[in-house]
Amino acid sequence: MRKIFAIVSIIILSFVSNVKADYFNLDMEKLFTHTKEETNIDQINKLLLQLEEVDKDIKLNPDLDNYYKRGCIYYKLKNYSRALADFNKVIVLDNHGYNGKAYYYIGYIKYQFELYEQAIKDFDMAIELNLNDYDVYIKRGSAKLQLNLYEEGLEDINKALAKNPNDIYSYRQRGIANFRLKKYKESIADFNKILELDKDNIFTYLDRAMIYFEIKDYKKFIEDIDKVIKVVPIMSNFYYLRGMAKKELELNKEAILDFHKSIEMAAQDNTFSRENISQSYLEIAQIKAYENLEDALEYFDKSLEYNPNNLKTLAI
Repeated sequence: MRKIFAIVSIIILSFVSNVKADYFNLDMEKLFTHTKEETNIDQINKLLLQLEEVDKDIKLNPDLDNYYKRGCIYYKLKNYSRALADFNKVIVLDNHGYNGKAYYYIGYIKYQFELYEQAIKDFDMAIELNLNDYDVYIKRGSAKLQLNLYEEGLEDINKALAKNPNDIYSYRQRGIANFRLKKYKESIADFNKILELDKDNIFTYLDRAMIYFEIKDYKKFIEDIDKVIKVVPIMSNFYYLRGMAKKELELNKEAILDFHKSIEMAAQDNTFSRENISQSYLEIAQIKAYENLEDALEYFDKSLEYNPNNLKTLAI
């Protein structure tokens, strides 16, 4: 559960200060990748034993197979510099790069270091050498999304889904691409598909909620964010956003409760800054202004106390 709190905190951080901000920060994509696995001590020890054996084999027989095997082991150990050295050695020994596999791994390592243009060139080479599997298409598509090449990215993601039609990660990537292209209906359909495959995927409810917020479907936003809050009840951000949605629906009493809750939870949530607290007080003040001007002024003062430079409050 703590891990979920940490990941969700990172994901939502950039969204809170401005409700129209771009939620789908693709840097967060790595948190969702299907290839990301936690390597435990037993796995590491097993890999180290394999590495010893391959080192011996290379001394006796420094051939293509052994360099490729060692490159894969270094890759799994996240020793990327040595993995790159071995995969490049494979290419020197065989310009087909072990049927494109060496190029794929080199591309994926470059992807990890956010060298997306270079990674795409390596993925291109892997495909040219007839490596036409799911992994190379989804990673090339993801790299293109990082470079804002959404239409091109969609083409690769669709090819990946044709090879692996039940892959949650691919549907999320396509959902993001469709969102970027303002194809909101298609984006929602992609996230719906994820929920068909995994009805308890809390991150997908959060993804879909943000699309509903973007298209101002506040009722559906509240339905999804309610599900997220049940699992992650200590995030100030969620109460703030739900308060904003309720305010738009003129559910003012409920909105005020959420803004208060966001302030209350801020002490437990280090993603919620003084500026965010100031904004919550300002939202309450704006609602109160229609009911009780003295109460409203008190909340305006609190807003300025937490952020004296809040121009929205100063403009009141």
